[in-house]
Amino acid sequence: MVIFRLGFAIRLLWTTNLLAVGVSSNVQRTNTRHGDVWYANVTGDLLLGGLFPVHRKGNDGNNSCGEIQTEDGIQPLEAMLYTIERVNEDPRILAGVRLGALAFDTCDNPTYALQQAFYFVKGFMARGNRLGEEGYRCEDRSVAKFLDGELDGVVAVLGAQSSSVTIQVASVLALFPVPQISYMATSPFLSSKERFPRFFRTVPSDVNQARAMLEILREFKWSYVSVVYTDSEYGDHGYETLTLLASEYSICFSAPHRISDDRFTEEDYDHVIRTIAEKTDVRVVVLFAEKSATLRVLEAARRVGVGSRFVWLGSDSWPDRRDAEGTEDTIVLEGALAVQPLYAPLSGFDEYFTGLTLDHERNNPWFREFWRIYHGCTDDETDDKVAGKVSLSFVVDFEVKKN
Repeated sequence: MVIFRLGFAIRLLWTTNLLAVGVSSNVQRTNTRHGDVWYANVTGDLLLGGLFPVHRKGNDGNNSCGEIQTEDGIQPLEAMLYTIERVNEDPRILAGVRLGALAFDTCDNPTYALQQAFYFVKGFMARGNRLGEEGYRCEDRSVAKFLDGELDGVVAVLGAQSSSVTIQVASVLALFPVPQISYMATSPFLSSKERFPRFFRTVPSDVNQARAMLEILREFKWSYVSVVYTDSEYGDHGYETLTLLASEYSICFSAPHRISDDRFTEEDYDHVIRTIAEKTDVRVVVLFAEKSATLRVLEAARRVGVGSRFVWLGSDSWPDRRDAEGTEDTIVLEGALAVQPLYAPLSGFDEYFTGLTLDHERNNPWFREFWRIYHGCTDDETDDKVAGKVSLSFVVDFEVKKN
């Protein structure tokens, strides 16, 4: 499998720094569970809320969560914890003030993420009561609290990652005077200050990504291509932007296919691949889809047996190497291209992450699960590896540095 990680460097620079804020392990840790909901919760004078796809979206179409995500979920969360630790240790930044964090798992699912975001909403409402705004009161006329006031100190929310999840959450958080900052959501829809007056992000919109993809097509003289996109905010707006700009680059999109990760079966995905293969002469297929849908399209291409007929050009949600491990998509992916944002390395993070042991689950309630999956051990064997170190080889492999 040959996958080129392009940093939008063809006449364009799409740069991003991972906005990561985190918490010192020396700060007192409070509860990490409310009912069936787990959350990372470290106390501080000011709290930064977090929404991360610690787990993948479940496959049953409901609000279930799938397997844990190392690069897309655990690492961004740990980057948050690590960076707040650095902020708290530097007296020149916030003298006399300690940052804290309260982070939830979105499971990369808009509906599930919205449920988690309502914990912040309830906290904002409770804080309004405490500050004298007219609101709910208990029977004894005391001010109502939520989770014993643990969320009262949240001053901003970081996340989410995917555009679909971020838009769902931003629609609710926009009702409160609290900024939301996404480190990866790229949908142009989020650029509307009328809809999202306090939304910010550290990546440019998909307009830049679409131009980068069109530049690649023009550079290789691929003027007649097919496109597959998801029925989501991310896919719809991505396809809309591609078609809107296509004439500037003399690109013709033939046989567009809109797919649904929730409703499509294997047969539906197979039909899409057969239609492209049998009814068009295209050699290049553009994929503007979330990671889970992209994987299912590639699996369908393997089942249908198209071999290396197509050159795939993927968007920034293209699966990484670990996502493809254990699959038989090698031949299908030969020559595939994917655009990715340019990342600047986070100084000291590799040493921090590789030095973590199982004791870290005191700050990150999902760390034990990550540890077990990464080391390939059972629950009984997990404790035997407490003194071990977590290898970061797969992180270094996929790090894209600015030139």
